[in-house]
Amino acid sequence: MKITKRQLRRIIKEEKRKLINENENLSSNDELYFSALGGLEETMFNAAMLGVDKGLILDDIIDAWESVLGRIEYELEVK
Repeated sequence: MKITKRQLRRIIKEEKRKLINENENLSSNDELYFSALGGLEETMFNAAMLGVDKGLILDDIIDAWESVLGRIEYELEVK
């Protein structure tokens, strides 16, 4: 099958546009992921510090986290 230079240029432009769009979508998804992760870490830290302010010690915070982790694992298995 033969194609003209014009057709080849058009095909290359279309493929380039697709690649650029895919890259933008990945970047956007990465930003959302890392933003969510950062927000979760900040919330967990603030909750731990609130516990410290109310008199909890590190072992109490670790016990609470392990309890929460167990609940999360259970919920993920159920769904």
